[in-house]
Amino acid sequence: MLPSSAVLVGLGKALEVSLDFLMSAQIAALDAVEVGTLPGASARDRARAEAAVLDRLERYLAIE
Repeated sequence: MLPSSAVLVGLGKALEVSLDFLMSAQIAALDAVEVGTLPGASARDRARAEAAVLDRLERYLAIE
């Protein structure tokens, strides 16, 4: 079940990613990747960083 458009827009703004990224299903998660985080990093900061990495990885795979 897909979230409503208002929820998708809110997620896109919070994570600073496009709606196209949120709607794509090419890569679901970075399960095998562990990254060091700053001690004061919030869950929102970590989610934003993961979303940015996924977005760039999907763009790379699309070009490749």
